[in-house]
Amino acid sequence: MSHFLEIIADVPPKAPANRWPTVYRLAKGQLYRAFVNVPESMCPDGQPQHERVVFFETPRDGNASVFLQALLAHAWVQDTSDWVKHGYIHGIELAYHLECYGFSENRDVRVFELGTGRKDGVRQDGVRYVNPAQVDLFVAPQVQIRLREVLRSIEVGTPTAAHDITHAALQAAIGFISGFEDDADQVGVTELLALLRRVTDARQIADVRRAEWERQQ
Repeated sequence: MSHFLEIIADVPPKAPANRWPTVYRLAKGQLYRAFVNVPESMCPDGQPQHERVVFFETPRDGNASVFLQALLAHAWVQDTSDWVKHGYIHGIELAYHLECYGFSENRDVRVFELGTGRKDGVRQDGVRYVNPAQVDLFVAPQVQIRLREVLRSIEVGTPTAAHDITHAALQAAIGFISGFEDDADQVGVTELLALLRRVTDARQIADVRRAEWERQQ
């Protein structure tokens, strides 16, 4: 088995079945996603608490939170000078990180995924996505076109959840199963954990090599 996993890790990755380049690489600067809780005066009727999901680009040496705070002041004609301080702007993440650690098969779709602890959004195939109606795009035209295409696919229910298990998911499985390792009644737990750890190591090696391959394209 270990020899087989080494062979898997050594196989050069095939070109991914995604549009290339991914949306993050279309951006000229840094592409981010943020959550913004808008003040009550801006909330739609019947929604006293309303959250926007904002995508925006910054220069590569820019401060994302400061940049977004100023951007929204101009775009929404609001005094946003304390929005970061008071947590109205929160959850800022690089799209690159979202692409790397999401669950959806298509990497562009991953930037619209929500965390497992959230109950809002659109749920499909066990993955929860942002509500397209709550998304604002402050990005370059080519990035906006790609993101809108992905949003349309979410609206009509076509995003595909990954069948290719991620390194993070393997680590989570190991953590869960480890709780049964000392239970004498659970036969085969130790062997299963050993196998999962070998698979996780091989997957990590493969992910690193895939990232290196992508950077060279």
